[in-house]
Amino acid sequence: MCSALVLQKCVEAVAENAFKSSPYPVIITLENHTDEPNQKLMAKDLREVLGSKLYVPTEEDRKGTWKSPEYLKHKVGGQSDTLFMFCHVLYLKFKRWC
Repeated sequence: MCSALVLQKCVEAVAENAFKSSPYPVIITLENHTDEPNQKLMAKDLREVLGSKLYVPTEEDRKGTWKSPEYLKHKVGGQSDTLFMFCHVLYLKFKRWC
């Protein structure tokens, strides 16, 4: 078991250091044990800190094949039901992707 971390500080560290040694995508895994209102806050932090570095698949991307590492250069993404789950929560609530 690990102790709780401040998400924003972790995401800032990723944003600052992710592509120093390689331009290829960084995949982060978030263990999420929080309710929907806090998931929205987490999604907001991810969008604000990572900005254009955050890869959020479009509806079309979700139906198609996986994107290549070449396509995802300089992007930060998450494993299936972690990072993208936050964006999905926002979509369900506000009918727009993050």
